[in-house]
This record gives sequence, structure tokens and C-alpha cells, in this order.
Amino acid sequence: MEQVPSHKDPAHPEKVCKLQKALYGLKQAPRQWFAKLREALLSMGFVKNAADSCLFMHFKGSDVFLVVVYVDDLILAASNKQEMQAFKKTMAEKFAMKDLGALERYMGLKIVRDRSKRTISISQARYINNLLEWFGLSDAHPVATPLEVGHCLTALQDSSSTSPDVPYPQLIGTLMYIMVCSRPEICHALSVLTRYMGAGKYTEDH
Repeated sequence: MEQVPSHKDPAHPEKVCKLQKALYGLKQAPRQWFAKLREALLSMGFVKNAADSCLFMHFKGSDVFLVVVYVDDLILAASNKQEMQAFKKTMAEKFAMKDLGALERYMGLKIVRDRSKRTISISQARYINNLLEWFGLSDAHPVATPLEVGHCLTALQDSSSTSPDVPYPQLIGTLMYIMVCSRPEICHALSVLTRYMGAGKYTEDH
């Protein structure tokens, strides 16, 4: 990294500093952190999922242990409670950790667990309501289908006709997150709307 302005070496101003370890805020810090965490999990017998590099799995007989990683947050799911407690103890010895208890909210998702019925349900009601307010659609009426039947959208050829007040790409991006997490029924509607994300292709009608 470059020398700090207040502590530059006047004799060698062209030299740079060699870091002994990654620091928060540096470009490589997240990569170095994940590498260290991955090394710790692998050393405990976990294997990285081939389809999702943020999912680590551990199998012991009929017991299954899953760890989902998002930056420095971990979600734990295990069929054996003793194994989970042992994992927490081991991780606390390696890293400064805080146990937040049962999972209730995560990245805009509300998680509700009914142990008597042995069910886990997820909801994005708060996230969706905030989205409606953000885009000025709080008073919009719900409909039975996410896309009007038989409605055809076409791309505009004149970019000057695009409304600058419509944050179309941001809207599509937030809807995609909702689709992936909890509302797959809007998948077809989004597949149609994403065809018009380029400048000059969408209007208020889209």
C-alpha cells in the first residue's frame, strides 16, 4: 500500500509499505478473510459445495451440518445439537464471535420456525413494502397475475423518449432478489421486463 501522507519517508517517498496482514477497507480484505474462514472450515472436515462456494457441508453418519457464509455472518443448520455446540466452541477459539441465537431475519428475509409442525417459512413482506414505498407504489392495488395477459411490450427506438424519472434497472434488480428468495411466481414477468433494460428501451408503460 502507499505510504500514509502523514508518515511518509522523506528519504524514500517512492517506496510502498508491505502489509503483514489484510486490513478492513482494503480491496483484498474480503478475499483474505474468506480464505482464512474457508481454511478453518475445511480443517474441521467441512467440504465446499460445488454449486455455491458460500455453502459448506459436513456429514458424519446420518448427521448433517450446513454452514452458509455471507461476509462475516454465518448461518448454522445441524441435525445434531451437540455437534453445533462443539462447532461454536471451536470457532470461538479461532475467531472473535458473537452468537445471535435463533435465526429470525437475514438479508431482508423473515424466517419463522414452527417446531411443533416442523416447518420453516420465509417472508419478505417488510422488504416488499419498503420497495413499494421507495418507488411510490404504496397505494397500488394487488392483482391475481404478475403480468397482464396478452399485453405486448416493445422496445423504443428513440432514447429521448425514455422517462428519466423511472429507475427501471434498479426496480428490476430488486424484483429479481425477491423472485430468487421468496416469490418465484414473478419469474416469467421479470424475464419479459429484463429485455428492455437498455437505455432508450423502456418507458412508464414498462
